[in-house]
Amino acid sequence: MRRIALATVVSAALSMPATASADPQLSYNCYSPPQSTTPVNCYQWKTSPVLLSWSYDPGKAQPIPADSCRPQTISTDTASLRVSCEIQDVLDQSTTKKTAVIRLDSAAPAITGAEPDRPTDYDGWWNHPVAFVFQGSDPISGIAACSSTTYSGPDSAAAPVSGTCRDVAGNASSGSFAIEYDATPPRLSALRPAALVGRIALSWRESSDAVRVDVSRSPGSARARRSVVYSGPAKAFTDTAVKTGVRYTYSVTVYDAAGNSASRTARARPSALEPGAGARLREPPLLRWEKERRARYYNVQLFRGHTKLLSAWPPRTELQLRRSWTYRGRRHRLTRGHYRWYVWPGLGSRADHRFGSLIGHSSFSIVRRR
Repeated sequence: MRRIALATVVSAALSMPATASADPQLSYNCYSPPQSTTPVNCYQWKTSPVLLSWSYDPGKAQPIPADSCRPQTISTDTASLRVSCEIQDVLDQSTTKKTAVIRLDSAAPAITGAEPDRPTDYDGWWNHPVAFVFQGSDPISGIAACSSTTYSGPDSAAAPVSGTCRDVAGNASSGSFAIEYDATPPRLSALRPAALVGRIALSWRESSDAVRVDVSRSPGSARARRSVVYSGPAKAFTDTAVKTGVRYTYSVTVYDAAGNSASRTARARPSALEPGAGARLREPPLLRWEKERRARYYNVQLFRGHTKLLSAWPPRTELQLRRSWTYRGRRHRLTRGHYRWYVWPGLGSRADHRFGSLIGHSSFSIVRRR
């Protein structure tokens, strides 16, 4: 029994190869030609085609199948492409397999928008500096970072806001979009109140970008401290809800489309007579005066110097003068010069010749027509 066992061991030893085969040492490298011939990490993100090559000792091993481990160029974007090579030892038929993972993103990210740090200031417009954080998308490597920017001008209905985004692979893109931005208030000038009988007429000048005006008055309506008496696009306003003897303060505010505003104030008291004292006219005026509650008619007298030129008895609170008229049998003309006029309320019938206290007096001048 002992001799048989020993012979078996010796026979087994003699049947083994004289030397064991060495590991064929399978390895691989990635390159980014033509930019670089230096090997790079295959798993790192690339932005250009990748050349993958395998290395082993062809005298000791052969690929399985025969053409599976040839060099190849990967040019299609991929987030994780697995490429394998398997070789078989020619002596002991053992196999070695390795897998390379390729990540390639050659496309720049897309700019999808920008997020403002606050809503618009007025009706879709910004009228103060606003910050934006850009947003993007990238289907392969994903977004690494996007820029932020603050827009503070110039004014425009289509102001361009620009920014960039970069993906994980290192590709970058820029983009812009338009916003409505206006930080400049409109201009308001030449606010003039005209104190007339039973009304105050306001006029002003505004810049072309003004779209609305608000007129407020103090004291206001219905015993309010202040009231808005007009809101709209006009460039003039006549307030008829006023009382003689009350001094009013008006605030006129113009707005542009972005909500910027400019304001001016003016003060006026309704007149008892118009035209007001010292008016310079080129045409015969319409004389107007304050209504007297008890009056059935009025007496208006017109003077030039110490000469009375007219005495009239209108039933209403106005009298239109003409260029010529007849008074006490004499013809008179309204020529260049200075005139004074007076008005009294008539009480009862004209036959009674009863008049109340003088409502008021004023003056005007007729000047040369242009």
